[in-house]
Amino acid sequence: MAHTSSSALARIELHTPADLLAVVPYLLGFHPADSLVVVGFEGSRLLFAMRGDLPGEDRADACRGLARRLVDVTGERRVDGIVVVAYGSRFHVDPVIPTLLTAIESSGFVVREALRVTDRRYWSWFCHDSWCCPPDGVPFDEHSSPVAAAATVAGRVALPDRSSLERQIEPVTGAAREAMTRATDLAEKRLCEKLESGDLRAVRRRLVREGVRRLDVAERHRKRTLTDDQVAWLSLLLLFPEVSEVALRRVVGRADSSESAADLALWTDVTRRAEPELSAPAATLVAYAAWRGGDGALAGIAAHRAMNVAPEYAQARIIAAAVASGVEPGSFSPG
Repeated sequence: MAHTSSSALARIELHTPADLLAVVPYLLGFHPADSLVVVGFEGSRLLFAMRGDLPGEDRADACRGLARRLVDVTGERRVDGIVVVAYGSRFHVDPVIPTLLTAIESSGFVVREALRVTDRRYWSWFCHDSWCCPPDGVPFDEHSSPVAAAATVAGRVALPDRSSLERQIEPVTGAAREAMTRATDLAEKRLCEKLESGDLRAVRRRLVREGVRRLDVAERHRKRTLTDDQVAWLSLLLLFPEVSEVALRRVVGRADSSESAADLALWTDVTRRAEPELSAPAATLVAYAAWRGGDGALAGIAAHRAMNVAPEYAQARIIAAAVASGVEPGSFSPG
């Protein structure tokens, strides 16, 4: 279940269900399909959006789980209205909505509206007036909506689907992968030679200092593409916890949004080009940089990518749990 902050879109005015449907893809970072989306409001202010897969036969358990996640995400925030949007065919959506509404309302939330979206038409679960809610649904076009334009101006992007978001951090392939494999083989040989060159503790301290220097270089040149040799060596040095913790603290401490965007670009590049088995630290940095930018979907994908590579990697687990629970980035401490 992905959770996404709406801070970048909080000032966009939503007047109709079509306005809300136009902004949801920008909250999630992609256009949802076969999905349940829960949007939280305080008055007219949009607070967050959560997405989960549209459940099948296990819908009761799935809906209760979503309601529990909603409780976790809201925390101490005042949420006085929930809108549910279910994307999918009538056959798959209609059996789910009553179960989900019961679960959410049983958790103490007020559901303002529930919508089914199929083929760019929406149906209200609550409205039965054929004048405003005709039986064949209300057509809408999120692409031409002024709300979509405002979201774009606010710096948000809506990719065609979730797979498109996942591909943003997929490992490079073909000639690029072959070149990185050669560079990493040389870097690993270099690392082994250093580790065998003297007292292990002293060598380790020198490697940590070098790792921090390499971070300095990479961050000073974030607008440039690192060479294969630089990425390979950095991916190995990030395996030292002291180095990856310095990198994470720096990402956490960025005050300027342009610097956070540069962090995201840098660590996305390193994640994709590093050998997959070495990519957990960089993917974790992508997760936090995306999260700071309000992109909970990409943050969750990156955190789980890191955990799939290295299940024992604590920082990835911490960030994945924080993203899922709706903890605000500003309250997160990596150490």
